[in-house]
Amino acid sequence: MVSRSPAVDQVAGAHPTSRGGLGVVGPNRDRTQPNALNELPSTRTTRPKTYDADMALSEAKSISSSWTFLTNHAHVLIAISRNAEIRQRDIAEAVGLTVGAVQRIVHELEQAGYLRHEKVGRRNRYEIVEDRPLRHPLEDQHSIGELIHLLDQP
Repeated sequence: MVSRSPAVDQVAGAHPTSRGGLGVVGPNRDRTQPNALNELPSTRTTRPKTYDADMALSEAKSISSSWTFLTNHAHVLIAISRNAEIRQRDIAEAVGLTVGAVQRIVHELEQAGYLRHEKVGRRNRYEIVEDRPLRHPLEDQHSIGELIHLLDQP
């Protein structure tokens, strides 16, 4: 290993403990400072979006927490319960998922018998099977319809 003086690293703009003058790459790196591996600070937000029964899905707003009490499957079902002809792209935007994730969740819900769809022209019309039980043993005495109706109350 070639030994360099700290002065050379500082002149090159590298952190004294880094190799190759590319800046710190580990957990101690200051992520707000650009370097050769990270030209610009990240502006991507991963906060999920939320909405209530009185809001249009397009008016979804960010919430301050990085976790929620309900799963993405529940969020997708709630979005569908509010608009049976909603597009998967709109579900993705409202829930804060990718369209591919929404497609997978819709497929899983249909396979498990919680959701049906029929083609209406080029669109889908969804139907939630409300008498299906919740899946976890702590809640399996309640139905998916109970959950949806509870969350849609003002």
